[in-house]
Amino acid sequence: MDTSTGLKSAPHRREAFRFSGWDARAAWRVAEAVESCDLKIAGPRGVAEARALAAEALGPSVAPVEALIAIQRRSGTAVLVYEEEGVITGALGVLPLSPLGLDALLNGRLDLSRPVGAFFAGGRTRGQALYAMGIVSVTPQAARAVVTGVVRLREAFSDIGFYARAVTAAGRRVLIERLGCRDLPGTPLMWSPPDTTALEIAA
Repeated sequence: MDTSTGLKSAPHRREAFRFSGWDARAAWRVAEAVESCDLKIAGPRGVAEARALAAEALGPSVAPVEALIAIQRRSGTAVLVYEEEGVITGALGVLPLSPLGLDALLNGRLDLSRPVGAFFAGGRTRGQALYAMGIVSVTPQAARAVVTGVVRLREAFSDIGFYARAVTAAGRRVLIERLGCRDLPGTPLMWSPPDTTALEIAA
């Protein structure tokens, strides 16, 4: 258990983020959702290693490490990592967006290389949607973990919308078959809407 965040995090315990959260309850939901697949909330070093892994797999278009660390500081839970024998072999980035952030995403103004704090849920800013900014893995075990992790997060936050971009054919299959996503007309995004049953229970 990490003493800075109160949440399970990557082994870089002394570097873990001091957490303000989207709110703390939402952060606990993240930690609980991914615990069964051994994903951990990344500290600053974990974010840097996850970014290097993503850049190697996806190219230089991945947001700079400073930007990802700023996003992690804001949200507390955006970057999750999977380790094998102390080495990060998988990473999952899922952003909790504020209402302003969702509007920016839908209108092509969400630039993760220049993150705007108000676009991300944190502190007293509520989460309006989840945006899967990236999934990367280099081993079969890590691949299973990160895919299961994003499915668990979707289930845990079924009361808000879920958005993603399909970069590969395999990624598109996961979004359709595991997450129930469909194309969002007029955008490069795929999405699944909030579960109205979950909304009724929450009300």
